[in-house]
Amino acid sequence: MKESNKLFELIKSMSATEKAYFKKYTSMHVLGKENNYVRLFDAFAAQEEFDEIKIKKALKNRPVLKYFASSQDYLYKLIMKCLRAYHNDEYDETRLLELQINSILLQYRGLLEHSNKMLDSAKDLSRKNEDLISELKIYDLERINYFKKPDRKKSEVMEKKLFPAMVELTGKINEKNEIVGLYTQSYHLYLKYGENTSDKEVIQLVRKILDNPLLLKTRKYNTLSDFYYALSIKNYLYFILGDYPSQLENNSIMLNYLEKDPSFQTELTTYNYGRMLCNRMGICIRLGMPEELKGLFKKISLLKVKVVQHCILLADAYEKLLVAYIEFDMIEKGLALIPEIVKNIKQIERTASEENMFILQANIATVYFVAGEYSNSLKWINKILNNINKNIRQDLYKDVKMLNILVHYELKNFEFMDSLIISLHRLLIRENSLDKFSKAIFNHMKKLAFIMDKKEIKDQLLVFSNELKVITKNEIDKKTYVIRWIEKKLDSQMSDEKTARVTNVL
Repeated sequence: MKESNKLFELIKSMSATEKAYFKKYTSMHVLGKENNYVRLFDAFAAQEEFDEIKIKKALKNRPVLKYFASSQDYLYKLIMKCLRAYHNDEYDETRLLELQINSILLQYRGLLEHSNKMLDSAKDLSRKNEDLISELKIYDLERINYFKKPDRKKSEVMEKKLFPAMVELTGKINEKNEIVGLYTQSYHLYLKYGENTSDKEVIQLVRKILDNPLLLKTRKYNTLSDFYYALSIKNYLYFILGDYPSQLENNSIMLNYLEKDPSFQTELTTYNYGRMLCNRMGICIRLGMPEELKGLFKKISLLKVKVVQHCILLADAYEKLLVAYIEFDMIEKGLALIPEIVKNIKQIERTASEENMFILQANIATVYFVAGEYSNSLKWINKILNNINKNIRQDLYKDVKMLNILVHYELKNFEFMDSLIISLHRLLIRENSLDKFSKAIFNHMKKLAFIMDKKEIKDQLLVFSNELKVITKNEIDKKTYVIRWIEKKLDSQMSDEKTARVTNVL
């Protein structure tokens, strides 16, 4: 990424109050140069989309243009200093770093008692946030302080308290690393294979991970975050297996724990609680429990978390609501929700993961498809396909490509059908994901694309509908909107036939 593009992204991420604070900050810290850097800042801030040529035109004849690249680098660093000053006391992570830096500065001045007091405060903060690595670093700084002016009493403290504590912490960190390793492996499987896989080798691997002693129900964890990681691992694995009852039980354990935990009001647990509520929304949809969704969404929207975290939770919750409206045939509610999502989409885009944005946009496209607004559906599909990271979950990518075929069919873009169907088939073969549902879509759309006779179309749709009903009979994710689309087309044909018969009689 170019430096100027990085600078643009940083400035666009700033709130109005942060921008105002930056201008006050530069007036105090960049004497004599304030105007140049503020003008450069304003030129970037004025743009909706990055355009270097327009920025250079806006700064024509300004000295800052002579050193455009280095000026951007300096401005980027200046903004970061300003943000550190602005948010210094807002985040525990920055307060923790500040205490450690203060301790080191005092240590260099030989003020070891002062330094140790800073470390005591840092230790308390690291324990509050379950930051084991920071706590180990703090103990190490304490060790350095002891060695600066060693004596018999201090060596006894090191031997009996400090070193045993460091050894114990190292053991806890090693266990956390093992759990995080399992989490990474599970998340990778989730991204690669998605939901309810039928791949026997994957199922075997998932069950092997679930049998790991670190994931046993009776396991006692060193930290709440270890416990949360363990439950998140199981959540991904149950999702891959399509074991939604176990996923629901797993989700309930975490929610109950967080609701009873006296430290629930901390930033970390509140955000994790929100993630679990979003997760529960998805499980309720799969298990046909729509009555819980409204209450869950309300809980999520009222959580007191940072703006960034709120946007991530909101994207996830919106996505789940749209899925519910699609699955439970409440498409008018889905259409009514879309303007609210669009209103918040830019802020969500800056903070939500690529996967969340992908699913959210795909569900908007699906709502429009089910509503018969095919041009609107195509607009959102194109947004996805034009910006897609192909390392995203392949089951999601596959679903969008299938939806794209259905939309182009409805828009009578028959000239594109052949290439779209071939592209889908290549993806299914490459990813080894030619399941029965995908195969049915591929086979029937390949035929429908080139049939013009109304009776033949009707016969093909009947076969298509019956095949999908058999395939999805025992599936939780039935993709009912595809079957409803076929039935709607059949009803329309029957209505046309009836009208034609009446017209002929009259």
